[in-house]
Amino acid sequence: MSVNFQLRRLLFWDFFFPPICSLCDRSLERDDILFCGHCLDTCEIAHAVDLPPFRQVDRPSAAFLMHHHPKDPVRALVHALKYDGHRVLASSMAQRWSLTIPADIREQEATWIPVPQYWARGWQRGFSQSALLAKALQKELGFSLELKLLRRVRHTRSQVHLTPPQRRENVKGAFRISKGCEIPERVILLDDVMTTGATMEECARTLKKAGVKWVGAVAFARAKP
Repeated sequence: MSVNFQLRRLLFWDFFFPPICSLCDRSLERDDILFCGHCLDTCEIAHAVDLPPFRQVDRPSAAFLMHHHPKDPVRALVHALKYDGHRVLASSMAQRWSLTIPADIREQEATWIPVPQYWARGWQRGFSQSALLAKALQKELGFSLELKLLRRVRHTRSQVHLTPPQRRENVKGAFRISKGCEIPERVILLDDVMTTGATMEECARTLKKAGVKWVGAVAFARAKP
C-alpha cells in the first residue's frame, strides 16, 4: 500500500482514511510511515558471523539481515526506499541503524563516504539511496561526510542475479578518486545493502590505492546471495 504523505499531514485525513501497515494490515500510528512499529521491531539483527569475507575492508558491519520473502520488514524498507522512491523512510531507517553500529566504528575519526551510483542511475531514479541514508545517519551520529571523493565512472549491471565471481568482475574498475580531493587516512563506506561485499571491496581497493590507510564498511542490510 502506498501512502500519500502530503494528505496525511492534514489532521482529518487519517480519520476518514485510516492508513494500515503494508505488511500486516494493522493500523498505523500518526508517525508511522508505510510500516507499523510492531513489524519493524521484528527486524533481525545481523552479527559478525553473518557477514561475507573481506580482504580490502578492515572492519565491516551490517545492521539487519534481509530475507528473500515479501513480508520481511528489512526487505520491505529497502525496496520502499530504493525502488518505490519513499525517500521519507531514510530518517526512520537511520534512527534504527544508528542504534546497531558498533562503538569501535562509531568512535573512529574517519570520513564517511556513501557508495556512489553512476550518474545515469541517479538521473533515472532521481536520488541516491546510499547518499540519502548517509545524510540521515549523519544527523544521528554527527560524523564527517564526504560525497565527492569517490566516483562511479561506468555503468554496471544489477548485481541481484550474478554469482560472486560475476559480481566482482562487474564492479572491477568501476570507481575512481576525484581529482583535487584531499585523501583521508581513514574512511567508512556506507551502503543500503551488503550481499557478497564485492562493491564495497572494490571501493576499498580504489581508496587504498589512492592512499587511504584503513577502510570500514557499514550497511543497513545484509542480504545473503
